[in-house]
Amino acid sequence: MFNSDGTIQEVAYFDSEEAETWVNVEIEGEGNFLSYSNVCPIKCLLNGAGAGFERVDNGKLTLNLPWTEETCGISSVAFVF
Repeated sequence: MFNSDGTIQEVAYFDSEEAETWVNVEIEGEGNFLSYSNVCPIKCLLNGAGAGFERVDNGKLTLNLPWTEETCGISSVAFVF
C-alpha cells in the first residue's frame, strides 16, 4: 500500500486442476493495494463481496482498501484466477 502503515497479515493459495485458483490475502490498513500478476484475475472479493480492481498491461494490479472498523482495519482480499 502506498504511503501507509498497511501490512499483510496472511497469504494463502488454493490451487486445483479441476477448479479455479484462489489467492487470499489478509491486510491490515487502508489505501491503495498494489501487486503484480502476469495473469488477470477473473474476479476479486473484498470481505466476501465482489470488488472492483484495475490491472494494466504491465501486470500492475490495484485495489482500494477502505478502513473497516468492525474488523479493526483488517480486510480479506481474494483474487480468483
